[in-house]
Amino acid sequence: AFSADTAADGSAPSTFSARSLDAGSAQAKSGSADSAGSESASTGKTEESIGTDEISADRKLIRNVDLSFETTDFDTFTKELEQETAKLGGYVESSDLSGNESTSTRRNAYYTLRIPKTQVDSFLRFAEGEANLTRKYESTQDISLQYYDTESRKKALQAEYDRLMELLAKAESVDAVIAIEQRLSDIRYQLDSFESDLRRYDNQVDYSTVTVNVSETTVLSASESSGFWSRVQANLEQNLEDLGNAAIGLLIWFLSSLPILLALGVLLFIAYRIVKAIRTHRKKQKDGKVKEDSDKKTASSEVEPPTSKL
Repeated sequence: AFSADTAADGSAPSTFSARSLDAGSAQAKSGSADSAGSESASTGKTEESIGTDEISADRKLIRNVDLSFETTDFDTFTKELEQETAKLGGYVESSDLSGNESTSTRRNAYYTLRIPKTQVDSFLRFAEGEANLTRKYESTQDISLQYYDTESRKKALQAEYDRLMELLAKAESVDAVIAIEQRLSDIRYQLDSFESDLRRYDNQVDYSTVTVNVSETTVLSASESSGFWSRVQANLEQNLEDLGNAAIGLLIWFLSSLPILLALGVLLFIAYRIVKAIRTHRKKQKDGKVKEDSDKKTASSEVEPPTSKL
């Protein structure tokens, strides 16, 4: 059997199996754990306390912010949002614009922005000062445990990978080389997966996600902090605007539906004339029949002789 002791002595084994590889890996892990334990003991801290201190000193927090704005200058505000995002070192992950100014349809924009975590507060101050903020929601997710757990697993696999590379350099049999390379391939796949997870965590932590919903309006809504009469005036203006929009919408519908309404009017007129003609014809027939019956009765009364009285 091939063990870590024989490899340390520099002797090359003649036979090598997957079982001996696992034993060597286990010894390598136990050796690295012993060395780590002795090192932590010399500093007076346990491995667990080191991990706890490290997490508390550098927590991995994902910050998400959801904002809703309304503005009377839609084009300017959306352009300034994109410019400020680029200025702070962020980028627009996605954007969605709807509505059309030429058709008097209120426009809406939805942005998903990635802002460096150190610049999020600056971006919020800028955005809240340029438009009327109607909604703000923030959430923070602590992924410290997941992050450092993934990082520790990656370090353990990397230590095993390095140990196997040393064993591969000393192995002489084909079976030993095949077994080591197969295990190395598995470790490389897991290392790539862990590195991908760590990069994703770092991106989510370093760049906060800020979603911005922008609505175009002609009258800004009054905030709760506004005075009583200011809120009354704002609501009155909003109601008048809604009434005007409803009237305009009704007029647009009427004008756009005018050809259909004219066609329906013509059909109804034709149907009315047909029904009226049928009723007139039936009435004439009925009047003619009544007159004919009346004439017959008159004629019969004139022909009939008078009855004699006894």
